[in-house]
Parts: sequence; C-alpha cells; structure tokens
Amino acid sequence: MLCCITGFTQVKINHNLVMTAADSMQRTITGLADPADTSDLLPVRTLLTNQLLFSETNDNDTLEANLPFSFNLTEGTMLWVFSNFNTDNNLKLTTNQSVFYPVINANGTSDTNCIKQNEIELLIYNGSSFQEMFYGFNICPQGYVEVNSSYCIQINENTSANYWNAILDCERDNAKLCSWGEWYYACQRTGLGLNNITNNWEWTESANNHATSVLVLGNGSCDTAGENNTQVTALRTYRCCYRKK
Repeated sequence: MLCCITGFTQVKINHNLVMTAADSMQRTITGLADPADTSDLLPVRTLLTNQLLFSETNDNDTLEANLPFSFNLTEGTMLWVFSNFNTDNNLKLTTNQSVFYPVINANGTSDTNCIKQNEIELLIYNGSSFQEMFYGFNICPQGYVEVNSSYCIQINENTSANYWNAILDCERDNAKLCSWGEWYYACQRTGLGLNNITNNWEWTESANNHATSVLVLGNGSCDTAGENNTQVTALRTYRCCYRKK
C-alpha cells in the first residue's frame, strides 16, 4: 500500500537567485529558520530583530554586537551594523567579550559620526580595530514602506496639523513632506498597503512658490488635487517620504 510521507528539505543553489516580480512585496523568501551557525543563511528578519547583529548605543559612542553563537574574532571578520541612533566621534565596538575595539571610518580616522540612524554599515576587523568599508545605505524607518529603490512613504497618515508643523514633524524622522510626484506614484501602487490614502486632503511639499497656497492631494482619488487657499495654518493630514541613498 502506498502512503504519504511528510518532511522538509533544504535546497542549495549555486547561482544567483533573481526575483523578478514587479511588486516588492512579492519578492520575498519565507520560512527560513534563524541561524544557528556562522555558515547558515541569514534572513533579513534576523538582522532587523537583533538576533544576529544589532547595534545598541551607550552615550552615542559605543556599539554592542550581540551574537547568538560563539565565534573567534580574527583579522578579516566582517560585521554588518544597523544603528538606531546617530553616532558621535571616537566610536567603539564591543562583541560581548568585555573588550572594546575602536572603529575607524573609510578615511582611516576615528571621526566615525558618518554612521547614521537607519543606515546599514559594513565593518571589517583589521586585527586591532574595526574599519568602516563604505558609507551605509538606508532602509525604511519603522512605519514606512518602500515605494521603490529611491524612497519610502509612511503607511498611515499623520494627525492633522498646519503646514509648518507637518514639515517639522517629518524632519524629526530625517524625512520630508512628500512631493506631488512621490505621493501620486505611491498612491497608484495598490500593493503597498497604504491606509486612508484617498479619504481626505493631505499636505504635500509642493508650495508652488506661494507663501499661502500649498498643493493638497487625495480627497476621493489619487488624481484629485487642489490648492489650499485657506492659509498654510489650516489643519490637514499628511504623510512623510524618506529618501534612500
């Protein structure tokens, strides 16, 4: 009698895996276990949830690498660092061994304040310190979704504010009010999962060279646009856009 056997398998691919779906949400690999050894495949989820390497700061001058498995720190060891904070000069790194290693930037000096919030950096151990290999690239901050390789947009609209306060609020995320083009392009992409994108007027950064008129979008459809002629002190919802490198 023929019966069914349920099991799991692991496939090794010796070539580049290329994902071609137009929607970035469909270019996803799921089901990967968290790494247990240095040779294991690293899911992005592991990096972003502190399980392999995440940077914590102490007075903005110390990065702590939390590694879930034992390893020997040898010359050539590379670490990917994601920082939640902007770092100051004379940065140090510790790998849970109570030993602090200086971090030097790509120019070979200790002026390492180029490690910025929401950037991923590659550091390599040279036997006595960690050297930054190149300036980092940005990922979308929490609450944002990637629109394309250039920018991210907030998933939810922010509580109503006047134009000036909306600008200030976006700047706190190192972002800005979305331009007309950024907002419209994101609105057209239904797969992004943006909430309430067409339920009312939203501020954009397009002030049209006027002191009192700002382009607002989204009251009913992605194509609905108008100038707010009731002064920039009017209260409107808005969402911020974050530019990536």
